[in-house]
Amino acid sequence: MNRILLVDDHEIVRRGLADIISTASDLSVAGECGAEDDLMARVEQTRPDLVLLDVRMPKTNGVACCEALLTHWPDLKVVMLSTFTDEDAIRRSLLAGARGYLLKDIDARKLLDQLRAALGGEIVLDAKVAGTVVGQMRRLAAEVTMERPTEREREVLREVAQGLTSREIARDLVLGESTVKTHIQNLMRKLNAGNRAELIASAMRHHLLDGDA
Repeated sequence: MNRILLVDDHEIVRRGLADIISTASDLSVAGECGAEDDLMARVEQTRPDLVLLDVRMPKTNGVACCEALLTHWPDLKVVMLSTFTDEDAIRRSLLAGARGYLLKDIDARKLLDQLRAALGGEIVLDAKVAGTVVGQMRRLAAEVTMERPTEREREVLREVAQGLTSREIARDLVLGESTVKTHIQNLMRKLNAGNRAELIASAMRHHLLDGDA
């Protein structure tokens, strides 16, 4: 069972997250932390598989906490949680090594799916966040020489751009989850992308999401 540490300065938020996670048979709450001063000690005590970390902490920001955590525990998975689609916070979170950036208005089923995906090694982004990341990458990324994706890969790509997990894409396209992951790996190779955010940005640059382009 994968264990998750909840980090948020609002107890009511932590309680709500804990209630959602308690409904999953494969996930459990390793503990809770309400202040960044206690965070390192709580991780040391509980040894979670994943930390669900609020972006805005009382004394510092969640990005600094993420960096500190991954310096001490490089294999730990950290997913940021926020109320806002703050472009700078999203960029800095991903550069710090966070495995995802989710918004607090996410529904319960989607949250569990995204946590499972992050635990499985995927980068998870709220659909609204994905749009912000695309905007950043379109401005910053250079043109690359690209091998054209197949039609099936284009279908998978459109689903990725909507912020869906591999499991959700498999369900929508009636494919095996391993097949979806293979398509995504091929797309990342063809579009010279290191993660889903870069994949979406490259797809936008090459107009692969524009209807019949």
